[in-house]
Amino acid sequence: MTMAWFRGSTPSCCLRPPLAGVLSAIPALRMAREVGRWADRHVLIVSLCIHAGQEAAVEAFEREAARITAKHRGRIDSAQPVTQQEGAGPRVTTPSELHVVSFRDREAAEAYAADPEAVALKLRRDKIIAQTMVMEGREVGPY
Repeated sequence: MTMAWFRGSTPSCCLRPPLAGVLSAIPALRMAREVGRWADRHVLIVSLCIHAGQEAAVEAFEREAARITAKHRGRIDSAQPVTQQEGAGPRVTTPSELHVVSFRDREAAEAYAADPEAVALKLRRDKIIAQTMVMEGREVGPY
């Protein structure tokens, strides 16, 4: 009879530890739980060089990309505007933004790339984004 409890015969509300709600409010614990769920995720680092004057258009573009990404068990983990610091060395073509995008697995990323909405979005991208570089990454650390 004790084994039935582990198979879920007890209502789920009774299985939660008393502090579950309190502990889930602690950001580090939420993040650790999230990292555990996404430990083997497929990570892409995306460098975007945005055409001058297209900042508003790129925001709408990214919202649409995030919506389609979510349909395929993915998310934009981070989007950071970047500039090259003065005195940091020779001037290079600096991306306007760097994104960290992750999918539950490679198959989810491939399903996103094949999605007709994502394909249509890529056709609009050239008017907004001058150059895109996509690199595969992986989670490391913490350091």
